[in-house]
Amino acid sequence: MADTVSLSQKVQDFIAQAKDKARDGLTFAELGVLTYSLMRLVILQVDELDVPGALKKADVLAAAGLLFDTLADQCVPLALKPFWWVAKPAIRSIVIALLSGVMEKMLPDVRAAA
Repeated sequence: MADTVSLSQKVQDFIAQAKDKARDGLTFAELGVLTYSLMRLVILQVDELDVPGALKKADVLAAAGLLFDTLADQCVPLALKPFWWVAKPAIRSIVIALLSGVMEKMLPDVRAAA
């Protein structure tokens, strides 16, 4: 259980630092870099846990979803905000589905670098 708490704290710390960096605005490219970095961090952490692979994947995608929920609004120009609020749930679902595939491609590289 302590490992899970540690992981949660690391994710919260990462997101707090990302929010601080994004205070002056954020592009979708910067959000992508932050998401990749967070996913890498979480992959390294969950690989140490003794849980099934499906739960590890869910943890990685949950962290990425939390980052998206926290920062994606800052990437959208003010003029597009009305459209964004309507489209955000669908876009979030698409992003998480894409990140699932990205994660599968990341795993060998992240594990090899560890």
